[in-house]
Amino acid sequence: MNNTIKLAMIGTLMGIGLAQTNAQTTNVLANMTITGTVYAQTSDGVVTIKRVTTKDALKLLADNLGITLSNRAKLVVASPVGGGNPEVRLVNGADVTVLTPDNLSLIPGAQVANVRGNRETDYGIWTVSFDAGSGNNFESQGFGTFFQTFGIRPNTRGTISFAGSGSSGGSPAVIKGTVASKGKTFEVLQ
Repeated sequence: MNNTIKLAMIGTLMGIGLAQTNAQTTNVLANMTITGTVYAQTSDGVVTIKRVTTKDALKLLADNLGITLSNRAKLVVASPVGGGNPEVRLVNGADVTVLTPDNLSLIPGAQVANVRGNRETDYGIWTVSFDAGSGNNFESQGFGTFFQTFGIRPNTRGTISFAGSGSSGGSPAVIKGTVASKGKTFEVLQ
């Protein structure tokens, strides 16, 4: 009888453990960079061309969110393993701010995937949205290619080439650019 009780307790504990395991989310973490060119209509017949980088985007987002940036601040993309919308985070030292679609987002559209062994390549159309307030925002779409390798040495990298429109410093603008990501870190969330 003691063995039956022990087996029942072990079964119950295993069931609880499996339920908790099923509730976990695994994300691939990748550093994100932004490069682009903004063409702003600053006055009648005058277009001002400005190159933009990740640092520019970080500064605009931090100013809008009231964050003082450290020298090592960066953008990180957390992509759920198995699909789903990625989450963009502003990592500022030990502080992590999850950016909402109102700030910066990468939204997957139509996609196709090629899987060979432990490597997956995804091709698709993506929406890239940015809004840092003060007349600095854009909506764009583009083509993205993402590679993921799973196993002993997990790895992920990807690129979205985008073009869109919005405003820069309050002036109407168009933008073209690239969002790139690269990383080897996984996280498991409860």
